[in-house]
Amino acid sequence: MSDTPNIDIRPDHWQIVRDILCKHVPQYEVWAFGSRAKWLAKQYSDLDLAIITDQPLSLAVSAALADDFSESDLPWKVDVVDWATTGDSFRKIIKRDKVIVQESDRYLGMKKGWPRRQLKDCAKWYSGGTPSKGVASYWGGDIPWISSKSLTSFFVSDSEDRVTNEGAHNGTRLVPKDSILFVVRGMSLKTEFRMGIATRPVTFNQDVKALLAINDVLPAYLAYAIKSKTNEILQMVGEAGHGTGVLPTDRIQSLEIPIPPIADQRAIARILGNLDERIELNQRMDQTLEAMVRALFKSWFVDFDGVASEDMQESELGLIPKGWRVASFGDLLESSIGGDWGKEKPEDDHNEPVIIIRRTDFFDIKSGGKGGAPTRYTTAKKMASRNLQEGDIIIEISGGSPVQPTGRSMRISRSILARFESPVVCASFCRRFRPVSLSVGVLVACHLNYLYENGGTWEYQNQSTGIANFQTSHFLKVEKVVIPPDEQLKEFVTLVSPILDSMSTNQNLMLTQLRDTLLPKLLSGELRVKDAERMAETV
Repeated sequence: MSDTPNIDIRPDHWQIVRDILCKHVPQYEVWAFGSRAKWLAKQYSDLDLAIITDQPLSLAVSAALADDFSESDLPWKVDVVDWATTGDSFRKIIKRDKVIVQESDRYLGMKKGWPRRQLKDCAKWYSGGTPSKGVASYWGGDIPWISSKSLTSFFVSDSEDRVTNEGAHNGTRLVPKDSILFVVRGMSLKTEFRMGIATRPVTFNQDVKALLAINDVLPAYLAYAIKSKTNEILQMVGEAGHGTGVLPTDRIQSLEIPIPPIADQRAIARILGNLDERIELNQRMDQTLEAMVRALFKSWFVDFDGVASEDMQESELGLIPKGWRVASFGDLLESSIGGDWGKEKPEDDHNEPVIIIRRTDFFDIKSGGKGGAPTRYTTAKKMASRNLQEGDIIIEISGGSPVQPTGRSMRISRSILARFESPVVCASFCRRFRPVSLSVGVLVACHLNYLYENGGTWEYQNQSTGIANFQTSHFLKVEKVVIPPDEQLKEFVTLVSPILDSMSTNQNLMLTQLRDTLLPKLLSGELRVKDAERMAETV
């Protein structure tokens, strides 16, 4: 079949139709019929399509097709007929005029004969470890030491903790670039499967497994094949002490994946990898924007650039511009309240679905994604008192380490809230700050970010139990903030708000959703590579 089928339709219009069909019904044969199939159409005649189904299309698919066609740039309507719900008399009319415009993909790819193989036979499997924390020469080098908290992106290139070459060969394991890493033990397994592929040599701890692809399996393809099994893998997770999630190695090794020819593996990995690279590029751009905001905050509220010495006055923080004042952080908040964790399933009065944002979700959400924020169930009372709204600030209050303090924070924007279908609250290891106004909220959010990045939250840590906790009450009383007059505050907010807003755009959400849509369809053979490439180009 030629790229444009033998019907009365322009090639550019056909591309729109084809992409919508590939997006929603790639597995079905599609026929055109009526005036455009018979070349009797007028300029604005409808395009009639029949989806050749065995069972009726779901309402969701039918609605999505209708919405995409109606919102497209096509200058005429597209009428879609579901073959399974069509009567015999109308079927005869359709058959008489039919032109096949999309072949069925149900018998392509894996279903046509891609062999399947267990994961244990696709790679060499390695366990990690932890070099002795008592040997200083093992730590502080430039080799990433990967743990669960490091696996926040698909491409793994760095970690908060690093070891020396000596440490890499004492108590842990060094694996090469293109090693696949995933978590097999930790609380994160209760809600998400963290994994990625190393872009450089790394070491890793005992809660992580490393796989080195062998024989006729490309590393990047293997990584995506494992990622496509996320739901199955999460179903395998058991519990160790204190509710820690554990993934049995023998069970994940028994999973089967399709092994297409190398050329197909390379094409699939390229398409999905390009999407992940775009996601990570956006994340790096957002980090640059965040650094710009910190620089502006420092210029205005730390260095007081542009203010002459004779225009300064003494304060408890030293010299500040005349007319400015110093306030305790707590005085700038309307309220401060702890988060919630709710229940995994509806239970008694815990029947309100709510999205729980954890500290581990901050990075992805700041960059336009949704993180791995789970849906749980809480009470109506707790949801009403803890519900997040625009301008709120979430701060991490528990879970730091000897090398990483608590106090990381995230400001909630309208764009962030719009990504989620249910009300949103922060997790129980976080706290919600609600500033007295949106403009003051921008100021205190910038203050918190600057404070954390410059090590200022260390003095508010309490680590008596081995887990670092943030001394919130002490912080709210002791931490001081410089407040300008309303006119200058408005000027600062006007300056930084566009930067803050651009950091939380939803493009990464669209890229992530497209990647997650293409992933199973490419691996199952439902979607052809060329069609997936066209879909990727639309975002």
